[in-house]
Amino acid sequence: MNDFFRAAPLRCAVALLMLGCAASLFAADKEAPAAPAAPASTGPDPLALERWSERSYGISLRPPLGSRLLEQTGDESILRIVGANGDYTCALSIKKPTRKTEAELVIENVMEDAIGQLSISQPSARLMDTKKLKPAGKPGGVIFLKMPPTKRDPKPWVLGQAFMLIDPETALVLRLDVEMDKFERTRPIFEAMVMSLGVEKPEDIDRERQAQIEASDEWRKTITSKKLAMALVAEQWFRVTDGKTDVGYTRVQQSLGRSLDASGIQIDIQARVQVEDKTYESVSQFFLSDDGSKEVWSVKTTVMPLNPTPESANAKKPGSNRKSLAPDVITWSETGVRSGADITLNRDTPTGSKQFKWQRPPRGYLSQAELYLMDVTLPRQQA
Repeated sequence: MNDFFRAAPLRCAVALLMLGCAASLFAADKEAPAAPAAPASTGPDPLALERWSERSYGISLRPPLGSRLLEQTGDESILRIVGANGDYTCALSIKKPTRKTEAELVIENVMEDAIGQLSISQPSARLMDTKKLKPAGKPGGVIFLKMPPTKRDPKPWVLGQAFMLIDPETALVLRLDVEMDKFERTRPIFEAMVMSLGVEKPEDIDRERQAQIEASDEWRKTITSKKLAMALVAEQWFRVTDGKTDVGYTRVQQSLGRSLDASGIQIDIQARVQVEDKTYESVSQFFLSDDGSKEVWSVKTTVMPLNPTPESANAKKPGSNRKSLAPDVITWSETGVRSGADITLNRDTPTGSKQFKWQRPPRGYLSQAELYLMDVTLPRQQA
């Protein structure tokens, strides 16, 4: 999939924001909109009733019971899911063809291309099974491949990929990583989650978004650099909990600063969260000039084992780079710059580096710094 598809930028114009610290535990204790029927099962429903949703594309799903969800972790995934016992992980992303073509996507071709590209990048991989599905009434399917052991994964494991065509040019991809000896009990959960996928109609999304943009434009006109500066809080600490257990923290610092030869506001964030046997650490910086014409942001996320080897610990020291990291350390980073309406984003992931460029939309745009100050600048109405 890496060659045929590229990550699709969010339809809203806000750059990616690392929210890896926002791990949440789902429980089936709330009513939710009805989900498409899951595959027939003789056992209990393995999914939570509460739906996770992503508003840009109008997609939603029911996550597995007890799973932990990490949103926008600095890579191309919109969502990462860690199984209740850490037995498996899933990653949800939106893809578009990298090659210009007038032909519409066909699910059979998407699945065949994925298998072909994986067989090239992983010659030792063996196809286990393929199956066509219709999640949310859309063309879809799943493939499963047995992957050979590696230094990072010393046990044989299974790579699963589920596909759903959102529209003629856009595909949703849900990836599964699970050890071979846990695959049989994980597959029904994965396929049930695929069949729980929901997609809103584009016209409904656009109609709702238009009303929100109009309201936000009116609010945005009232915000000045002076009001933003008055809203700054020098330092805040937040606990991240899983039930009654502390699993991490977030430190937020807000101050007046200077960057890109301009004065403005700066937000610095440090976050750390433990998910099963791994630690997610992130460092983020966001700057917005006083006149709003310039902004810069950077996000770096590192995933390490909870008890790192000496090689892993050394990889985090100053002067180390991505290529020299230990096999069990994974790093994503991105840097964005906006000057006027021109936005440039550079993203560095374990699979390589990419650059994205686009124009700021004329309406409804908020900088990353403004997002962190939104709650204290919104108008209050007495109930």
